[in-house]
Amino acid sequence: MTDKKDNLNEDIQLLEELVRKAYQLISPIPYSYDLEWLMKQNNRDALFEKNPGCFLKLKRMGREVPFFPICNHSGMIDPQLINLSLKLVNKMSGNDRVDQNHLLIIASKLRSLKKKYSNEIPKPIETATKKSMVTRFINNVAKTYRNNN
Repeated sequence: MTDKKDNLNEDIQLLEELVRKAYQLISPIPYSYDLEWLMKQNNRDALFEKNPGCFLKLKRMGREVPFFPICNHSGMIDPQLINLSLKLVNKMSGNDRVDQNHLLIIASKLRSLKKKYSNEIPKPIETATKKSMVTRFINNVAKTYRNNN
């Protein structure tokens, strides 16, 4: 049962990556538009209401404020906005008004998101080809070993 769940999770992850890549190829909207769009308070509020997971929250003076964007205007996680948020974290390090321990946690989350979403989409045909080549090599080694014994 867990194998089916693992395969389903891998398939869903691959599908999400393909949708993200297709969006990047199809969408004529540049990165600068996303920044301008996010600079407007009503747009940020609407995006936060629709997709609260699009912002990482910053602890500041006892409150958690959605501050670090990780999604573009359409609610898809965008590696360029993750890079922007990482730059904001670096600028805020050392600021007394910001909880530095929480800032370290946010930085690690952003780095893991950057690593996850900046990878190229795996090519299933190439992966299958490599797997078949490795299987063929192992079978040949096993056949040679059996013939020598």
